[in-house]
Amino acid sequence: MASMQTHHEDLKVIVDNTINYFEEVCGTPAECGIPYLMNQEKVLMDYSAIIGISGIRRGALLFTAPRPLIRELVEIITASDSPEEQDLQDMVGEVANTIAGNARPVLGSEFMISVPVIIRGELLGMQLAQPASIVPINWNAHQAFLIIGLE
Repeated sequence: MASMQTHHEDLKVIVDNTINYFEEVCGTPAECGIPYLMNQEKVLMDYSAIIGISGIRRGALLFTAPRPLIRELVEIITASDSPEEQDLQDMVGEVANTIAGNARPVLGSEFMISVPVIIRGELLGMQLAQPASIVPINWNAHQAFLIIGLE
């Protein structure tokens, strides 16, 4: 029972970091939907970044979003209205890295994260530690997903 409680606490920290990221960077907080357990559904969108987690908890965090959301983030942060493809890929990695990195002070120094791996479109055969939770993220009329799989 303690490990399930810890999983919910870890999930809450990561979700709170997601809301705070959008508010701090863009001035508009994200709204998080109700987390649910991942089954076989395909949730990867145009841009995704996956971060490996090691230490006491092992698994991964994945942030996936449609191109218009990522483009809007880049435009807000860089004040550029014509971001390059590399800017979009860098941005999805930065979002995932910041969300995971900001969880470290709360989850402890044993909470280690990898460099983000950027994925364009769907990645076949991807497996996350189970149970993986999907958190819908709504921001500025866009929907993205945060997927967290921790052992």
